[in-house]
Amino acid sequence: ITMIPAEQTDVDLLDISVECTEKGIEDSLTTVVEFLNKNVSGEILNSIRHCVEELLLNFAEHSGRKEKQYTDLCIVADQKEICVIMKDDGIPFDPVHCEPDKSNSGLKIFHNYVKDADYRYSFGENIVSMNFPLEENADDTADTKPAKETQEQTE
Repeated sequence: ITMIPAEQTDVDLLDISVECTEKGIEDSLTTVVEFLNKNVSGEILNSIRHCVEELLLNFAEHSGRKEKQYTDLCIVADQKEICVIMKDDGIPFDPVHCEPDKSNSGLKIFHNYVKDADYRYSFGENIVSMNFPLEENADDTADTKPAKETQEQTE
């Protein structure tokens, strides 16, 4: 433990609780896309959106809870990557290490989009983290700024 303050970095953060109803998921996906539009564009934005949607739908459908289902969703964006962390208190389920060949189509899509993910079950919560590096997608993200801003800079 140190008393020296950590170096401040240029990080953008979205931290929300999502009510796992049709309306709650729809609203949260709108919020996620608005947040991501400030940080990335193109294929990486679509990849993150699809992964978040799949995990939210899985939890809403298979959590074992009938009422008051919520998922905590945190997205951290910096210059190098977008990190998505989702937590829920439903039935333990590891979407990261399940066999894609035996998965439903939604999890096959999830495995197609995310290459760096981790799952933990801790203190009664499923925790899925996904990392989306921005360097690999330099052509799509045009230095991680939305296409409109990048186009304005080049004119």
